[in-house]
Amino acid sequence: PRGASRRSLQRSRYTNRCHGLAPWSITQVATEKSLYEQMPRACPVEHHAGRYREVANTKQMPRACPVEHHAGRYREVANTNRCHGLAPWSITQFAKEKSNTKRMPRACPVEHHAGRYHQAQNRPVTQAWSCHPLRDWGSEMLIQPYALEELQFAYCYRVYLRWRTYRAQSCAPLTKLDKSILSELAQPYDIHVLETASDSTDLLSEVSLKPLETISGAAGKLKGQVSKWLRTELQLQQPTNLLSLGYFACTVGNSTSVEVDAYLDSQGKHHGYSARALAPVYLKKYKLDETNITPRHAKVISQFHIVLATTGRIGVFGSELGRHVAERWSELQRESRFALLKVSFVPDHVHIAMRLHPSMSPGSVAISLMNAAQELMSRELVSVGINRLW
Repeated sequence: PRGASRRSLQRSRYTNRCHGLAPWSITQVATEKSLYEQMPRACPVEHHAGRYREVANTKQMPRACPVEHHAGRYREVANTNRCHGLAPWSITQFAKEKSNTKRMPRACPVEHHAGRYHQAQNRPVTQAWSCHPLRDWGSEMLIQPYALEELQFAYCYRVYLRWRTYRAQSCAPLTKLDKSILSELAQPYDIHVLETASDSTDLLSEVSLKPLETISGAAGKLKGQVSKWLRTELQLQQPTNLLSLGYFACTVGNSTSVEVDAYLDSQGKHHGYSARALAPVYLKKYKLDETNITPRHAKVISQFHIVLATTGRIGVFGSELGRHVAERWSELQRESRFALLKVSFVPDHVHIAMRLHPSMSPGSVAISLMNAAQELMSRELVSVGINRLW
């Protein structure tokens, strides 16, 4: 009954009885040695406090009521007893020992609290042990970021490379360097040589690279192998500059940059969205800034067309979400050393035209974009019933 919670409770005639739990409410209490207590039958929205007399070998717990606070006798705590506001799926446990000031945390959804809460040195209890305010389900906890080793790429990554001899000096053995020799030199690095041509001062080659390989890395590996081969052919014992420090490189493919640009422009029409009053399409073209993608000792044009598809090709993007994701990607350009040229969002996939610094691989940049978009859209993923975006 209401009002009886602060009186001294009599010995119970029931010695082995547990309460019938009600939804969302669990009450636990710890007492000191020799203080065996019986807790009262709870009343909604009522605080219980008091010293409960010893019962025979057990304690009787109250019938729990939703939104109810229970507090036992916590010794030597002056005006610090505070119980959390219970939240769905939240269990809080609290232990008390003599002379140790404790404070119970604020409950958070899907979170368990257990242990002893000590007062931190030189800090008040309110700062030593605190939990964030109640909030909705943290969907971001369920979203796992992508790792490079789990991705599978469908790709065409071809690069044209050109070197010149040191100070354009003639080097006769270089004329003998053909595709078979260069392929053998590149084999340890998993670089596939497609075409090769050379004369006494220049070496030209077209190679196919893996998505995680960088242009500068591939150029350095091939240059080192060719220099070593030339020293052997010239029977040189000492290190000698045979190839120039710089090089030229550019990505090549079956589609020109103009054709890719036009293809991204036509995505809304191509997928039948252009006739809608509010088309779920977002298209943006960027002004090229080469400051962040230009190397110091080489001339490189590394342009890529990347396509990312949503999980199960589920329609997730609209014009607003596309704009937010594009803005987030734009913020990453300096850090990840790429330059956006154009993005085209339709509900279930995205087309991206970009330029990269030669020290960045298309695979590493792609995974940065994937994780950034997924982190931004964590709540939307929960609403459409998927746990990963791509």
